[in-house]
Amino acid sequence: MKFKKSPARVALAPACVALMAVGVAGCGSSSDSGGSSASSGGGKGTLKIFMDYPADNQIADFADMKPAAEAAVEAVNKAGGVKGQKLQLIVCNNKYDQGQALVCARNAIKEKAVALVGQSDGFTPQTIPLLESAGIPSIGNFATGLPEDYTSKYVYPLNGGSVQGYLGGPGVLKQLGLTSFASQPCEYPSCKQLTQFINKATQGTGVTSKGAVTVPNTGVTDYSPYAQKTKALAPAAVVQMLSPTPQSGLIKAGQSIGFKPTYMGNDQMVGEKSVASQGATWQNYVLSGPFPSPRDQSNPAMKQYADERGAATNQTGQQWVDGAQLSESWANSLNVWLAVHAFAKAAANVSGTIDAKSLQSYLSTETNPIDLFGLVDWKPGAAGPSEFPRFNSMKNYAVSIIDNKIVTNTKVTPFDINAQ
Repeated sequence: MKFKKSPARVALAPACVALMAVGVAGCGSSSDSGGSSASSGGGKGTLKIFMDYPADNQIADFADMKPAAEAAVEAVNKAGGVKGQKLQLIVCNNKYDQGQALVCARNAIKEKAVALVGQSDGFTPQTIPLLESAGIPSIGNFATGLPEDYTSKYVYPLNGGSVQGYLGGPGVLKQLGLTSFASQPCEYPSCKQLTQFINKATQGTGVTSKGAVTVPNTGVTDYSPYAQKTKALAPAAVVQMLSPTPQSGLIKAGQSIGFKPTYMGNDQMVGEKSVASQGATWQNYVLSGPFPSPRDQSNPAMKQYADERGAATNQTGQQWVDGAQLSESWANSLNVWLAVHAFAKAAANVSGTIDAKSLQSYLSTETNPIDLFGLVDWKPGAAGPSEFPRFNSMKNYAVSIIDNKIVTNTKVTPFDINAQ
């Protein structure tokens, strides 16, 4: 389906932002020295790229983004860098705090970063204007639903981020042969907005919404009444917009009353460690989003990712896959890895000195596709749909939880949301 009307601006409540896997945190580089810190490739003639991400907090702990970005930087540098210049990765842990997110943005400016990569920031209404004022582009920012994520002329997403999981939901359900769904959103305005997004995305799919049952994201001890209300809607599937605790509580409550629909959420909702502790509760849960599973080594991009993660830890790619326990941030980790490579490919096309200004000039006008391992044909300067003008690429995948592992759902053929 194709979007036409612009969505209303909506401020995401922190608890609901968390369920969408947003991030903010304090600054440090790969070789942490307090504040901002630098990773591989420092020295004369280096290109500084900056990553802000949330870790060390109770809301969104995306610590795995750091080694994923480092693996990509190491691979690019081993291949000769960009026009002979090595990449220097500076990381900033925003700790899911607005003040720290602003510290990160100011540090990116202070460090004269050429670009941000894989930005996972739940406070973009505050941070993006700072970056815009300094002329620093953000490549591969992982959108959370805030308008700055998909309207700023300085953001260059590789996909639709956590929003995409819901926009692609009806298309996934259609391929699974499920023609109806009910939503279980949290009580915050942002979750209501997501419900509107997914309901709009049903147009032309043959999938219908049976309604929504709002569930508090915290403070519930008995989920039975919410499960009963959802069962009464008689949906074939249930789309959840909640954090893991109410998600699993609702699934268990539904099972206790014989209600066993297909459950679906976005691909940042659960990780393998959390599902392993809950037995069969999550079995066959479907996650919709911009990536296949890193375990899918038949996919060239996923094999490249695993090989680079493995190389960074002196393993083969298959050894890394076999030993990995994918966290809730597995999609963000993939995204920042891909963003580093996107930066390298874009910077290689810049004429003359490579800096934030010249990179922004190139990105804003480049409408020819840049191939990112067959996963994305990235057109940084191309326009997306009017509601999401920066989302010009929204290829959607489905993964499922099978025996406590996140695996690619082979029943769903990847599809372009913008082309539906």
